[in-house]
Amino acid sequence: MIEDYTVWRFWFDVAQLAGTMAIGGYVWWDRRKKATDKRFVALEETVNDHGVSITGLAAAREKRDRDCDERLRRITDIERDVHHLPSRAEIGKLSDQIGSLTEKLGTLDGRLSGINRAVDLLNQHHLRIEP
Repeated sequence: MIEDYTVWRFWFDVAQLAGTMAIGGYVWWDRRKKATDKRFVALEETVNDHGVSITGLAAAREKRDRDCDERLRRITDIERDVHHLPSRAEIGKLSDQIGSLTEKLGTLDGRLSGINRAVDLLNQHHLRIEP
């Protein structure tokens, strides 16, 4: 009978060890599952935060695209206006023409001064004769 007891005791210890290992395995698996779930929740929150950031980036990109389109339109307008401006050679010709006109105006100014003086003298002469 004591032999039976030791056999039963042996198998009970084996069963107890197997149960303890099963419980240990379950606890380990459950903790790993909780840690994994916690990481997935944190990952989902991060992804959601990035989704909001991406939405903000899309709006910022659209605004930047509108700004770039506006600048491109303005640059095109400026290029068209600059295309109609006179070239360096044309400005040089205009400068030469203005220079010659300035000389002619100087000559005319001298002549007009002389004519003015002659008219003044004629007026003085007529004023002396008529009284």
